[in-house]
Amino acid sequence: MNKGLDINNMTIRTGTENDRRELLYLWEEYILRHRFLRGWQAIEYHIFEDNRFEWYRHCLVVEKDGRIVAALALIPMVMNIANILIKVGVITGVVTIPEFRKQGLMTFLMQRAGNKMFEEKQLLGLLWGYRDRYKHFGFELCGKRNRYFVPRRKFSNITEAEKDKIREVEWQKDEGFVEKLANFNNLYLSGLSGYRSRVFKRAVLNSYIFDDNDNPAIVTINNSPVAESGHLEIYYANGRFQEIMAILNMLMVSPQYKECVFVGEPLLSEGEDRFYNFYEWFNSEHICNVRINDFLDLMKHLEPYFSLKASNAGCDIKLSMTRNSQEATWTLQSNAKISSVRRYEGTFSDTEIVRILFGSEKPSELPFVKEEDSLLDDFFPVPFKILPFEGV
Repeated sequence: MNKGLDINNMTIRTGTENDRRELLYLWEEYILRHRFLRGWQAIEYHIFEDNRFEWYRHCLVVEKDGRIVAALALIPMVMNIANILIKVGVITGVVTIPEFRKQGLMTFLMQRAGNKMFEEKQLLGLLWGYRDRYKHFGFELCGKRNRYFVPRRKFSNITEAEKDKIREVEWQKDEGFVEKLANFNNLYLSGLSGYRSRVFKRAVLNSYIFDDNDNPAIVTINNSPVAESGHLEIYYANGRFQEIMAILNMLMVSPQYKECVFVGEPLLSEGEDRFYNFYEWFNSEHICNVRINDFLDLMKHLEPYFSLKASNAGCDIKLSMTRNSQEATWTLQSNAKISSVRRYEGTFSDTEIVRILFGSEKPSELPFVKEEDSLLDDFFPVPFKILPFEGV
């Protein structure tokens, strides 16, 4: 059943199929049109492909007089962290219509979402973008993505021989080719069959290949209108530097592009490092916010990774996380075969723990970590990377 809870003459409930059109309208009208000038219905297809995944059933909505006035989506996903699969909840589509803002509706929905993630054993919660305002819900900025900028003058004319080998990827014809070169998501929809095909179909909409048996290459670009950034954005590149450059030389013929931007480093053949002499400057951007929903269960799942770290470091660890005056403590013994085992014990807030576990810095580089806490560097951060095809 889909029971609602009345608060101030409003109903808080989960979404239904009948809500689909209204939710898409709200997201397009109050999120995308004003911020990104893009249509949400195209994004619905981009993320979910079809209704095998009934996303509207994973929405929380506030309804008044038969009208949805606030909503968010809590999408169940699976994330690969250090080769260990972790259930996560991804929050997206956070919207309140203007006349109902500043009434605490979204605070209530975010709290409800946190409870729901805990109940469904989604050990982490994720939010995309720079969302520091969600920190009081336990979310902390973490994960960085580098963007490498290459000016137009670094590109040259393409030869006819190269041009003959470059073409757009075709769905059925090139499935084996892409399977060989693609690096699939480490974050994907929970329980959705055909996941690899879904990712492949999305990727090929914007991909080019250098069709050569000995030295194949693939490049995936951002398909947003050029006018939005003036850059040719490269989301994925795999192959030898020479073949990747042939594809880029062809694409940069367009005078609309000011420069080329690699969103993350390309995957080059072993031993090649020419990319690092190619770009002229880069910047880093936060790509997500993370909330730990169940600290003890998360650390238990990641224990195979930490056990090896503890053994190598010869260190026992006792780490506590505090949230809302409650404390949870995780301990791990190293079982190291040495005479003198080091021991560490520390307590941090929930957002500080996020930065220690998944931040881009070493713990000792964080402002709230003391000098005596430097042993944390032997354990953290955990490898945390989300490919640009995350789709949320």
